[in-house]
Amino acid sequence: MTKLLTNASTYDWNTWFMGIMRAAIGGGSGAVAGLVITVGTGLKHQLVSAVEAFVIVAITHIFIFLQTHQGPDKVVPPPVVPPIGVTQ
Repeated sequence: MTKLLTNASTYDWNTWFMGIMRAAIGGGSGAVAGLVITVGTGLKHQLVSAVEAFVIVAITHIFIFLQTHQGPDKVVPPPVVPPIGVTQ
């Protein structure tokens, strides 16, 4: 279990999870913005339609994100550069 946690800590989970959230919010908000202008229906129908569209498009955008980013990237430590004037 310790090896699993040590290995998992070498991946950039925060950025990967933030990408999933951005995909969901961006896709869902675009769907809701398109439904807000529906005319001739009641408020309840508009809200239900907006929520349904948000969920469907958000899930679609999450799948698109996961197709290109199956998992988080491995964190690579920056190279050690000696200070100027110091030779090895």
